[in-house]
Amino acid sequence: MALIRAHLTQTVVLCRGQQTSGVSPQLKAFTERMQQTRTAELAELAELDG
Repeated sequence: MALIRAHLTQTVVLCRGQQTSGVSPQLKAFTERMQQTRTAELAELAELDG
């Protein structure tokens, strides 16, 4: 689980960087959706850890 959590967390960090520094509106929209999805997945993992 730790590796999955690290992967999801790093993806969120990458997405935030793209949203603040990116130029392409399409890519910014995509990374926003990806960030929301990965954040939800992290919350699900936290629930599993109990």
